[in-house]
Amino acid sequence: MALFKGCRGAHVAVLVIFFQFVFVHQSSGAGLELESIGTRGGLSDNANFTQVETLIDWNLPWCWNWTSDWHLQTQLDSSLGWIQAESRSAAIGGAGPGLLLKYDQVPITIQGSFCPTFMSRSTFGTKDLGSVVQFTTGVGLNLDITKHIRVGYRFSHMSNAGIDSKHNDGLNMHMVALSYVF
Repeated sequence: MALFKGCRGAHVAVLVIFFQFVFVHQSSGAGLELESIGTRGGLSDNANFTQVETLIDWNLPWCWNWTSDWHLQTQLDSSLGWIQAESRSAAIGGAGPGLLLKYDQVPITIQGSFCPTFMSRSTFGTKDLGSVVQFTTGVGLNLDITKHIRVGYRFSHMSNAGIDSKHNDGLNMHMVALSYVF
């Protein structure tokens, strides 16, 4: 199954890159520190949905250092991308708070987030997610291959939290990521 049909994917990629650079430039003085930028993609539990997105993670000014080796960093997790199922596709994006747990002695981090998510459509053939407003929770494991290159796995669950009581079909995604760490 192709993630994008025709040149629609190229248009989305150009918009995502534009969004990243505009947002990075405008937010540099807002107390946020750019932590990583990358891409992630994956499949739903039943493989009906595919999703590809660009991600930007920002460190917020609050960090807890339990010892000299253990750190819990607050973050702003943001993403913009494309989701597809049953020959229907939609733009998808969101931003929300997150946490990154790191132990300095190993190159592995645990990351979690909760993001209000917006889509350009909520119906994909027979699958009705109920609302273009969704909430996505995710938890993942990252491996820093080098000082600046990170690969990761993320499990995420998206639902509308009962906004549309008739349709609240949740969506579970398994995603892999490749990021540049600043």
